Amino acid sequence: MHAPLALRFALTATLALSACRTAAVTETNNANTNTNTTPSGASNEDVVAQPVAQPAAQDASPVIDAAVEASVVADETHSPLELRLRAIAGDTAALRAAIVAPRGLSLVEVLEAPPNGRGRERRSAEQLCGAALDRRAESVRQTLVALVRRADEGMSVECHDNVCLVPGQEYEPTRRVYFTVAPEGGAPMIEAIVITSEAAIEERWVAAARAYVDRSLAAHRRTRCR
Repeated sequence: MHAPLALRFALTATLALSACRTAAVTETNNANTNTNTTPSGASNEDVVAQPVAQPAAQDASPVIDAAVEASVVADETHSPLELRLRAIAGDTAALRAAIVAPRGLSLVEVLEAPPNGRGRERRSAEQLCGAALDRRAESVRQTLVALVRRADEGMSVECHDNVCLVPGQEYEPTRRVYFTVAPEGGAPMIEAIVITSEAAIEERWVAAARAYVDRSLAAHRRTRCR
């Protein structure tokens, strides 16, 4: 009876020792895992919980284009006329108020044929007035928004006298915005938006395009909206 009892105690001691060793290995592995997930040179106590990013608040006004509105900052890098252009591009109501009603708004395009050969050279000139201007005011504003964004991408805006220009590149047209003096004074009023292909094109084509623009603007200046 004593031999089996001694054997039973030996087995119990062996199992207890094995359990202790297993617990020690598990603790070591956990420590190694924590060390591996800690940035180099830092212990677990050095790791600080990062705050969870909160979603940005939505603009309460859908009329204002946030990208353009954020760029309208009075500083030394923007001329007064450029700031006027950016403000008009940022708000459809501001655009509508910046157009002299009897003159309307001139839109002139002279674009080269696309490089894929599936289109033709395009020329168009129109004078938007009254209800037609109201219907297309947002579309016109988006044209100005694209102009401002193009400038912010590195092309810059060059404003001289009454014209702001964003130069083009190959297959990227040059954009000009013409301003005029308000009849009652105050801030300049927008007169015309002109988009022409000019970069990497022979001089004769560019000269003909500019002549078309000049004739179109002159005709619109002689015409009053009804």
